[in-house]
Amino acid sequence: MLRISMKPLRSLALLLIVALGAISGAAATPTATDLLRQAVENLRKASAIEATVGAAASGHSTTGKLLLSGNRFHLSTPQLLTWFDGKTQWTYSPEAQEVNISEPSAAELAQINPFAILADLTANYKPRMLKADSPSRRAIELTPKAKKAPYKKVVLTLDAATLYPSNIKVTTPDGATTTLTLSGVRTVKAPAATAFRFPSASYPKAEVIDLR
Repeated sequence: MLRISMKPLRSLALLLIVALGAISGAAATPTATDLLRQAVENLRKASAIEATVGAAASGHSTTGKLLLSGNRFHLSTPQLLTWFDGKTQWTYSPEAQEVNISEPSAAELAQINPFAILADLTANYKPRMLKADSPSRRAIELTPKAKKAPYKKVVLTLDAATLYPSNIKVTTPDGATTTLTLSGVRTVKAPAATAFRFPSASYPKAEVIDLR
């Protein structure tokens, strides 16, 4: 009778277990691309999101409240109130008592809405993981695939649990930086469409400047 030693078989089984463990471990560790796509998907799935937003650029800073639903948003700061219904944007200045009406480009929207930048990044920028400053965060650096791009570099920090952005630092080709910080990010019930349009009845004295 042919006898087969069990020792080589046990060794082979052990190697298979180790190999399978390594494969499953690698699959379980998301790449920078995976994290970015999932972050965008989470925002798309949310009915609406509220957040406190801080912005700092060129020695100036401000804070405000953001309500976001899909590509529509309402941003309120002490200096400006902005509504965007997916096509038209209204920007009201309490000091000047005037409202500018426009149809902004994607690049212009990204300067106002801190979440609008994310969708563009997935298609046009190369992501790589950075070491985050906390285990509860994930950090990604993004650089443009094309020579001509609105941003030279973007560093995106995500909450590890929700993958909602907590910090977005944008560097433009001329070296200027804008830093957006987000806190208290939470999902809320989707509001009526009127929440994203200028309530003219509430500002009867506002001078209307149509830039479309």
